Amino acid sequence: MAAPNTVTKSPEAGFTLVETMVAMVIFLVGVLAVVYGSLSLPLLVQQSQSLNQSGWIADDLSSILVANPGDISQVNGMNTQRSTTFSSAAITAWATSIPVHLNAGFATASTLSGCTQAPCVVDLDVHWMNHNTPENQQFLLQVGF
Repeated sequence: MAAPNTVTKSPEAGFTLVETMVAMVIFLVGVLAVVYGSLSLPLLVQQSQSLNQSGWIADDLSSILVANPGDISQVNGMNTQRSTTFSSAAITAWATSIPVHLNAGFATASTLSGCTQAPCVVDLDVHWMNHNTPENQQFLLQVGF
C-alpha cells in the first residue's frame, strides 16, 4: 500500500494576524492621504486662478500707464476699495473690473517719492479673499515708467 500524501507546514509559512493588520493600517493611511489630497485640489486650483487673475489685473494697469503716462498722477494713493471713479476712463474701467474678477478684490497703488509723471516707479498691490478661507491674499508689483 502506498503512503498517503502528507503535507507538512513550516511554522514560518503565511502571514500572522498582526502582520496583516499592520499592512492594512499602512494601506489605510495611504488611501486617506490620497483622499485628502483629492479633496484639497479644488481649493488649490481656485487659489491658483485667483493669483493668475491678480497678475493680469496688475499687468493691465501697467499697460494703461505705459500707454497714457499722464495718468500716473491718478494712481498715487489710489485705493479702489474707497473709489473706482477716476478722470481717466481706462483707469475707471480697470478699477471697476477688479471685484468682478476677484472675490472681494481691490487694489492700492502709490508712486515712489510722490512723482506725477514719467520717469516714475509705481507700487501696485492687488488684494482679494479666497473662497472658503478667511485669508486675505496679495499680489505685489513694482513697475518703472
